[in-house]
Formats: sequence, structure tokens, C-alpha cells
Amino acid sequence: MTATKSTELRSFTSDVLVRIAGGQLFVMNKPEQGWETSSQCWTWNEVVHLDGWELGGCYRDEHGDGFWLHAVGGPVNGIYGTSKEA
Repeated sequence: MTATKSTELRSFTSDVLVRIAGGQLFVMNKPEQGWETSSQCWTWNEVVHLDGWELGGCYRDEHGDGFWLHAVGGPVNGIYGTSKEA
């Protein structure tokens, strides 16, 4: 068995929307703007190994399907997903 490196996500908000399009995941910068905002393409493997976040509920709007990620702890220096040790 090999160790898997955990994935890191830092955000100014405690809730992050991940949109699903064509089987790919897109972590959205400003989900209220739909696809008119910047996003990062992630893999399912990266989401599975994400530290400091938990999977939330499914989401659907006029832009498509997705799901929420919720920060497990409070912010450190205004950033969610950061531990005090980091």
C-alpha cells in the first residue's frame, strides 16, 4: 500500500462549489457568475484526498450540476482550508 499525498484547497469562503461538466470537476471562484468566472480543473482523486474539507450536498442551477465542499475548521488569517501548522 502506498501513501497518497493529500490535496490542498484554500478559500476566502467556507463553502466552495464544484461544478461537473463532461465528467470533469471545476472548482469555481465565484459560482454565482456561472461559467463567466475563473475555475480550476480538479480530478476526483484530488477531491477524495482533500484535507480540511468535507463533501456537501448536490447542487443544480441553470449552469449545470455540481456539489458543495464545506470547510471543516474556521479560517486562519481569513483563509479556509489552512491549518495553524501550515
